[in-house]
Amino acid sequence: MSDVDVLLSTQEEFPEFALISVYVGDDASAARASWRSIGEPFPLLVDKQNTLWQGYQVTTLPTTLFLNAEGLVISRVDAPLDAALAPMRMLEIQQM
Repeated sequence: MSDVDVLLSTQEEFPEFALISVYVGDDASAARASWRSIGEPFPLLVDKQNTLWQGYQVTTLPTTLFLNAEGLVISRVDAPLDAALAPMRMLEIQQM
């Protein structure tokens, strides 16, 4: 199961949370084409200048950030997601 599949499955359980994917790199057209090829499951932002990468101190890919409404990181996973971890993080966040 890919990270996208895990996130989509988790979003079905927790529809109150929004998903946004961020592509870090120069080739925006390739990123968008790749995203279209999997059905554009949620919005894609292209971060050509690594602004988000640096601002959120991302050091590895994939990284999944869980942000609150103010854009502050309240949880993160610096590794591929699995089908058990993402829902567990969402439950933790709901209890905050």
